[in-house]
Amino acid sequence: MGSVALKKLTPRSAEVSRAVNVAAREIGKALAKDSDAEKRRAAESRIRAVLRDTIMKAASILAAGKQVSVHAEEEMITTQEAAELLNVSRPYVVKLIKSGELNAVKVGRYRRLSSAEVRRYKDAWMKKRESALNELAEISQKMGLGY
Repeated sequence: MGSVALKKLTPRSAEVSRAVNVAAREIGKALAKDSDAEKRRAAESRIRAVLRDTIMKAASILAAGKQVSVHAEEEMITTQEAAELLNVSRPYVVKLIKSGELNAVKVGRYRRLSSAEVRRYKDAWMKKRESALNELAEISQKMGLGY
């Protein structure tokens, strides 16, 4: 991403600059909690540069009359990585995708899944599994099977 040069510092751009500095300082602290001050300042400086470039690029797009949206990119994983995360086979993950239980996007000829969605699916699956096991244990106790 290229940086956009400012012709002059306006009150508005000074405000943006202050906000960038505060954000960079806070992010730098979070990233370098156990690091020394020099490493933290270096992290803050890198973050400040990236934030400033991003904000200035967004401002130039807005100035051109276009819309800007900001969203976090989710980590995309392969079907094999999803299978390992779920502790199932890769073909089973493909079956979950085809049945609509998991969403995937095609990247070339490969499927990619949102790691967050796979984790949500796993959490829901584990809750359902636990509920079924509890119900089975209750039935077993009522029937006097000793479980």
